[in-house]
Parts: sequence; C-alpha cells; structure tokens
Amino acid sequence: MSHRLALRDLVDVVRPARPVASVYLGSSPLRVWRARWLRLADQLRSDGAGPELVDTIGEVLQRARSLYPAADTLVAFAGEELPARVFHTPGLRHLDLAWFSSPAHVLPVLSWLQDRPPRVAVTAGHSSADLAAGDERISLNYPAPEWRHGVRSAAAACAEMLDRQEARLLVVAGEDEVVGALWEALPAPSAATSPSGGPAAP
Repeated sequence: MSHRLALRDLVDVVRPARPVASVYLGSSPLRVWRARWLRLADQLRSDGAGPELVDTIGEVLQRARSLYPAADTLVAFAGEELPARVFHTPGLRHLDLAWFSSPAHVLPVLSWLQDRPPRVAVTAGHSSADLAAGDERISLNYPAPEWRHGVRSAAAACAEMLDRQEARLLVVAGEDEVVGALWEALPAPSAATSPSGGPAAP
C-alpha cells in the first residue's frame, strides 16, 4: 500500500496498453464491506475483467481497509501489465465505483493530487524552526544570540526534507529577518523552489 501518491505513480498506472481495473472505495461506514465489494466486483467482471484479477484487487483492498479502517477513500489499480497497488487519499470524497478500461480511470485522483502538491512548510524564528512535510515533522531549537547559525542548520534540514519528500514547493513563514536569512542559506537547487528568490506562496 502506498501512503504518498506521486504523479509518477499515475504515470505507471496509465502506461499499460491493456485494460486496468480502477476501483474507488469511498468512506461509507453504514454499508458492510462484503456487500460493497460484491457490487464493485460485479462491475469489473461485466467490463471484462478476469476472475483472478478481480480476486487480486479485492484482496489488496480488503487488506488496506483492515489496516486503515478510517481512510476516506481507497483507490486501487491492477492489470495484466500492472501489479496491484492501493492508495490512501485523505480528503478525497468519492462514491464506490469500478471500471475495467484502458487507460485507467485516474482523473479523480489526478485532481486530488493537483490540489495537494508535495511541499515543505517552515516556520522560522530567532530561537526555533519547525519543518513539516506530510507526516514528517522536525523541530530545531537554538539560542537566540546564535540564531544565524541555527537558521543555517534549519536551511540544511529543509533541503534534505525537500529531497526526501520529492517536494517542489517550499513555504516559509516567520520573522522577516529570519526568513530572509533562511532563503539565503538554502542550497541553490532548493532556493530555486521559489522562482522570485523570495518566500514561496502557500
């Protein structure tokens, strides 16, 4: 199961020339899993999906659902040329739907992804800096008289987080003097995240 959906994942999903099963299992706690899945499986079979593929996608969805019972919408893709994969998409509200088609039905997930570009958010001050990206959080504390050294450490941590998260958007907030020093301390590729050379807009 993938926790962090990236654009390259969707490229992999739409690449196969043969049909792909696309299943959206929405958050519907009032209906039992089995009844929901039987309807989706029937739809896949009526679209031409084979029994083995239907069983595979049912198994990965059920496993993901048991691991993440409170997930908003689980999205699964599988095909002859595509190993089964499931994505948790927090905030995506979708009905239970299934398709077996070429290309895969990715438009709802693509729209969800475009609304949530991978980003790193930094709040920097004279005595601390907090960095956040996805589920990752880093807090740095430093003596106020040595804040410039602390900000350089924060800039290095920020560049590493941008790389780890494969994020292209950096949002920085805080006191003007500190924010300016942080931007100046960023390595060149990270500083290029902001085309104007200043703080990127949220």
